[in-house]
Amino acid sequence: MGSYCHRDHVNEHAPKSKIIVHFLRQSVKMISRLIIIGLIAGVVVWVVYAFNIWNYPAERQLSDLDHNLATFGKRYLVDTARVLSEHSITRPLGQYLHGLLMVIQLAAGGNTAYFFGEVTNVGWTWYFPVAYLLKEPLGFHLLTLLALIYALLSIWRSHDKSPGAAVEWMRDNFVLTASIAFVAIYWWQSIRSPLNIGVRHVIPTFPFVYLLVSREIIKWAQKYSYADPQNIREWLVALYEKYIRAMPKYAFIFLLLFWVAISALLTFPNYISYYNELVGGPKNGYKYIVDSNYDWGQDLYRLTDFIAENKIKKIRLDYFGGSSPEFYLGKKYEQWWSAKGHPLRQAQGEPVWYAVSSNHLMGAQGAPVSGYSIKQEDSYSWLKGVEPVARAGYSIFIYNLSAQ
Repeated sequence: MGSYCHRDHVNEHAPKSKIIVHFLRQSVKMISRLIIIGLIAGVVVWVVYAFNIWNYPAERQLSDLDHNLATFGKRYLVDTARVLSEHSITRPLGQYLHGLLMVIQLAAGGNTAYFFGEVTNVGWTWYFPVAYLLKEPLGFHLLTLLALIYALLSIWRSHDKSPGAAVEWMRDNFVLTASIAFVAIYWWQSIRSPLNIGVRHVIPTFPFVYLLVSREIIKWAQKYSYADPQNIREWLVALYEKYIRAMPKYAFIFLLLFWVAISALLTFPNYISYYNELVGGPKNGYKYIVDSNYDWGQDLYRLTDFIAENKIKKIRLDYFGGSSPEFYLGKKYEQWWSAKGHPLRQAQGEPVWYAVSSNHLMGAQGAPVSGYSIKQEDSYSWLKGVEPVARAGYSIFIYNLSAQ
């Protein structure tokens, strides 16, 4: 009489009771591994944040926590962060939780954003999927599509599609299971969040996506009849499949990777403003999504170069970013925004140069939706229909209003 079980696998014809016990046993093993991973992550977090707070006074850490999380709804989480921050050993973990709760608070509050001609502060369900589609290279998207099709076909062709078989696969492919779970949970939370600032908020999932796509692409390219050839015939078949039949696949993969590399080289050094060919590249990206997808204040120094090259004595600027226009432009800079009206009214015959960050311009000229409103004086109505004469990088539009 044959055995129903062999090591960690169970025969599909085994009694249901044994299958259930086996299923539960494997589930416990997976949960145990997740707990171990969590403990390792906790140690890494402690080490990194211990260095982060090395010269951070404990009293200041507590006062900052109270200030930053004064309006956080779930007070038991804030209290936990405070208790951790009060003890020297757990202070690093308290600081980590402090930052995590700040991110949760920011995500819950949302932000004002521009997306495909619309502006609101409650977010869009399709924001991150569309941003990912437009911001990642098309060559990689094609590789992802190929990997997904191959993975689905492999599942379809498998003989056993039972829950037990799924658990066995997850047990045998724990790294892949954890990667898929992380990507799915992270993306689900991001899509549901009203915080629509930039694709950077889902960047933590990218390494896992690359891992999953690469694995399926390699399996597709290296599909052999004989994994371990035993005779001359099998060796010849293996050599043919590996070096001749697989060549078109390798050539296709190489072309897509070459496309990815070329798109990166052609975009240098304007990587923040990168958009793929679906929208015409970085030149047109501002028409679809801005903020950190396109304009993070990175082109201010390029604006100073334009001013110097064109011997501009004065420029009015509405700048989005963390740098200081006063530092770079000095007396040539005058802060200006939509509500101040058309600069020509105060020009007194002098040349009128105006520059505005694309994030400010698109946010002002987009159509308000979902209860959001934009005042007429804040809508840059005096720039509608006016074409910029140049750009600083891609993100700052430059106008010569006296020539209009």
